[in-house]
Amino acid sequence: MRPLRVLVIDDEIVICQACRMILIEEGCLVQEQATGEDGLQALAKGIFDVVLLDLKLPDMDGMDILKKLHQQRPDVPVIVMTGYSTVSIAVEAMKSGAYDYLLKPFGPDQATLVAERALE
Repeated sequence: MRPLRVLVIDDEIVICQACRMILIEEGCLVQEQATGEDGLQALAKGIFDVVLLDLKLPDMDGMDILKKLHQQRPDVPVIVMTGYSTVSIAVEAMKSGAYDYLLKPFGPDQATLVAERALE
C-alpha cells in the first residue's frame, strides 16, 4: 500500500512542523506550502490524498482558497484549520467544500483521526 500524500497549506512554521511530525509518524508523505497561491500551484502539479488548509493566510482568504481547491480537485478532501472557530465559520467552510475542520491548537490524535476519517 502506498503512503498517503498530504498537502499542508499554512504560514505558521510551528503548525507545519507539527503536522509534518504527526503525519510522517503515521507513514504519510507531507508537502508544505506557506501561501494560498503556492498551495494551489502544488495541488495543480501534484497528486495528494488530503489537504490541510489554514483559513488565515497572508496572500489570500482561506475560504476563497477552499473554493478553488474544491473546484480544482473535488475528489481531494480538504480539512480546514483555524484558531478562530465559530459555528458560522464551520458552516461556511462545509458549504464551500471542506470535509471537516480542526481548531488550533490541536493534538496529534485529533489530526490523525480527522485525516483518517477523510480518507475512508
